[in-house]
Amino acid sequence: MKIAFTKLYFHPNHIPEYALFDDIPRNDVVFCGYVGPKIPGSSVEFIQKAEFLPLEYKYLVPETLSHIFFRRPPSTTTPTELVTLEESVRGSDVLVSNELYSFITAQCSRIRSEVPSVRLVVEVWETLFGLPLHWIPFYFNNCVLSKTRSDGFIAHTLRAKEYLRKWGVADKKMAVIYPGVDVETFAPSAKSKHDGFRFLFVGRFDKEKGLPLLLKTFSSSFSGIDDVELWIRAKGSDSNVNSLIRQMSRLCNIKVLDFVSRERLPDLMGACDALCLPSSDKNFGPFKLWEEQFGFVLAEAMACGLPIIATSCGAIREVIGEHNLVVGQNDWHGLANAMKLLYHDEDEIIEISSANRRRAVAEFDIVKQRQKVAQFLEELS
Repeated sequence: MKIAFTKLYFHPNHIPEYALFDDIPRNDVVFCGYVGPKIPGSSVEFIQKAEFLPLEYKYLVPETLSHIFFRRPPSTTTPTELVTLEESVRGSDVLVSNELYSFITAQCSRIRSEVPSVRLVVEVWETLFGLPLHWIPFYFNNCVLSKTRSDGFIAHTLRAKEYLRKWGVADKKMAVIYPGVDVETFAPSAKSKHDGFRFLFVGRFDKEKGLPLLLKTFSSSFSGIDDVELWIRAKGSDSNVNSLIRQMSRLCNIKVLDFVSRERLPDLMGACDALCLPSSDKNFGPFKLWEEQFGFVLAEAMACGLPIIATSCGAIREVIGEHNLVVGQNDWHGLANAMKLLYHDEDEIIEISSANRRRAVAEFDIVKQRQKVAQFLEELS
C-alpha cells in the first residue's frame, strides 16, 4: 500500500508527530510538504525509511493579510494549500492529513472526492470542541468537508476521540492510537550518577507551560538548599520570564541550558531526577483556547524512567497514568508539596520510575504503535 503523508510545514520541533508514519510495516510512505529555509534538511534527516517530497505552499488570502493575522512559519490554521499536491499524490492508496479544520485536510478531501479509489485518513490531536476558530466560516466548512469525506480517523488520545464524537464521527471510523517514542533511545540506561537532586523543565517560555509558576515555586521551596537544582530547557524567549529567571537565580540553583537537540534529550533526562510540567489552560474570556493535547516530553520522560510532576491540564492525566504526581492548575502550594515529596522520598522515586518505564513500553513504544497504524490502514483498504 502506498501512503502519502501530507503536512503543510515540516519543522524539527514537530518531528515526533510524524515519526509514527516513518516506517509503517508493509507500506510505502512518502512525506509531502514544505521544509523551510531556516531548517535546511533537519526535519528530513529524521525520516529514516520513507521518501520525502518537498512541496511549496501558497496563501489562500493576500500574503500581507496572512502575515498580519497568522503566525510565521505557517501552521495548521494558516489559510494555505500545497502547490502540485494533486500531482504529487497520484497513485497513492491512502492520503493522511491532520486536523479537521486544516486547509491541507480540506485540499485532501477534494482529492478524495475526485479519486474514489483513494482513502483519506485524518490524524486528530485537537481536544477542544467549540473553539472560536471552529465557527469562522472557512474553518467550519473545512471541518464539515473533512468529516464527511474522510474514511478514517486516528485520534491520538481519548480526549481527541471525544472531540471527534462531538463532530458526529462514528466510533467505527475511529481508532485511538497514541504517538510513539523510541524506547530503546529514551531509556533508563541513559541515567547518569550525580550529586544532589535535579528537577527538569522541558517546554516553551509560554505562560501556559507553567514555567513562571515553576520558578516561583522552586525558589520559595528550595532557596538556600545547595543540593537541589532546576534545569530548564526551553524554546523561545520572553523578557518577563528571563527577568524572573535572573531574579530567582540569586536565591537558588537554576540552570538555563543552551539549545539541546533531540539527539541529546535522553542524556539530559538521564542527568535529572524528575520532570516538572505545570501546564495550565489558555483562556480568552469564557473560551478555552488551548490545553495539553498530549505532551511528547511526558512519554519520553516516562521511557527514561523519570518521575513526573504535572497538572490536570488537558490530556496529561491520560498520558502519564496513575503513578505520577498530579496537582491542580496554578496550584503552587500543591506543586511545592509534590516537589518536596520527591526530593525527600527516594523509595517513591524508585517506585514511580519503574512504573513509568513499564507504561512507556506498553503504551508508547513506537514499533508497536506503527503496527497499530498499519493494521488500521489495512482494515480501511
